[in-house]
Amino acid sequence: MGLESTKISATAMGLSKVIAAVLGATLLVAGCGGGANPSVQPPRATAPAEVISPPVSPPIENLPSSASLAQQCVAPRPGSTDKQGSVETEKSWVRSFMNETYLWYKDIPVV
Repeated sequence: MGLESTKISATAMGLSKVIAAVLGATLLVAGCGGGANPSVQPPRATAPAEVISPPVSPPIENLPSSASLAQQCVAPRPGSTDKQGSVETEKSWVRSFMNETYLWYKDIPVV
């Protein structure tokens, strides 16, 4: 009885290897597409969408230094060293200061 059970288990092992090989080959063929259906067309490649870049401000040439524009205010504070200035002077100071200190100064919009 022991010899017969060994033969059966060896046969079962051989059969399971065959089943595994057939199953693997079936999955491989199915993964490759198998039979082609001529009525089904593969998707067509389309042109990539146009990339829209944000507007870049024109470079500002000849900016005065922020130190030369410092403390020039529209409304000087009483008792301070502020000098009379304008809104444009204050904007120029901000732009000059940012241009001198900000790493990405080229990305600052002109206002």
